[in-house]
Amino acid sequence: MQKSSFFALALILAIQSAQAAPQVSSQDAPALGEIYQFSITDAEVGVINNSDHAITVTGIVDPTDRVTLKHAVVIGPRHVEQVPIRVNPKNRLGLTHMDGQLTITPPATDPVIVGVNAFVNSILEETRPAVDFGVVQSGTAKTEVFRPVSEQPEPFRIVKVDFVGEGFKANIAEDGKALIVTIDPSARWGSHLEYAKVETNSTLQKELWIRLKARVHGAVVASADPVDFSLVRQGSGVEQVVLLEGKPPAAVEVESVRMEGAILSYVVEACPQRASCASLKLKLDDAQPIGQVFGKAWVKFKNEKNLLPINIRGLVISKDQKIIELPAQTPGAEGEGSRTTAGNLTDEIKAATSQEVSPPPITPEGKGPLLKWSVAYEAGVYGYIVYRSPEENGRFVRVNQAIVKIAGSGGSAAVDYQWRDNSAETGKTYWYSIGLIYNDGHKSKLTGPQKVVAK
Repeated sequence: MQKSSFFALALILAIQSAQAAPQVSSQDAPALGEIYQFSITDAEVGVINNSDHAITVTGIVDPTDRVTLKHAVVIGPRHVEQVPIRVNPKNRLGLTHMDGQLTITPPATDPVIVGVNAFVNSILEETRPAVDFGVVQSGTAKTEVFRPVSEQPEPFRIVKVDFVGEGFKANIAEDGKALIVTIDPSARWGSHLEYAKVETNSTLQKELWIRLKARVHGAVVASADPVDFSLVRQGSGVEQVVLLEGKPPAAVEVESVRMEGAILSYVVEACPQRASCASLKLKLDDAQPIGQVFGKAWVKFKNEKNLLPINIRGLVISKDQKIIELPAQTPGAEGEGSRTTAGNLTDEIKAATSQEVSPPPITPEGKGPLLKWSVAYEAGVYGYIVYRSPEENGRFVRVNQAIVKIAGSGGSAAVDYQWRDNSAETGKTYWYSIGLIYNDGHKSKLTGPQKVVAK
């Protein structure tokens, strides 16, 4: 009987131990709402000390350096403390989660992750600015002018160039209204994907990263770059073929191929009846680890000092990994998301004509112009931005301080919206338009300019 009682007690203690809370844990991630790229935001996250001794939070480990600790915090035993952190989303955009692992003394038994949720916006109308040079012949310089357009009332200026990627040069022009970008004649062959990082005069967004793209054609050009292995199973021995095409009558002679960031083997063969062409067969090795593939194949040619880099992309999964195929979707117009294709047209029509209508919105207080709009389909939409201009063809700037967030579920239910511009001056004529901002941060127009006289 004593043995049975002892066994039952041991079992209860084991269950209690397994269900016990970790020594240190964090509360739910706070929501910061709308913040801007490269802005600094202070926040607090709740940390729970379930242990019988005091602990000290001394730091946060975040490889991206987006979340940092403002100062060390001592948390007493069996106590909850708000830990101050500093957040910089850098070039993130749209709905995002940022986190890091706490450094604790004495060390906790399990990792403690703290983080925040936010919607990261850009002051620019084009939220992912880029300068695309297209195809550039090696040995020639090409120049493009980038003119950023801000949605904010304050005049936007570039004040300093901090960094320009390899192969490019950038200079401020037009008193900061433009950036002149040049690709260097000596830029290496192949695809270029770099950044120009600049400082701005904006109080909301002090920094801006501009994507620089180019494909430099030298004496030999790859038929595909990047080479996409797509989704492959480990050990499947998948091959991809790239044609290396030169300028006749010169022969293409490959001396060697060096792999970087991926495990591949290669074979070089001559193209049939074409001396100015070689076939490069790339095979993903069985030893390539599971996960995403980001690599390069550096091709060296005989009697040529320039190397030709070819980017390698793909996703390797295990041999027994199950794949679930999603139903085919019919893409809509830009910003409309997509809708699953149904086999029954009658059901589609019925669904489209029997949309659930949301309750009417509450009329905002004030006496300024009252704007009203209705949206029938909001898939992927985060909210709405109201723009105003004194002229129909003038510069439209954002006037709503906070994004008008979607009131519906983001589906197909019709939703009505109202917003009042209490900053408008009585008797003045304004032109308004409504813009969409999506969960991924990109923007588009919902309406054209509408004339309103403030009463």
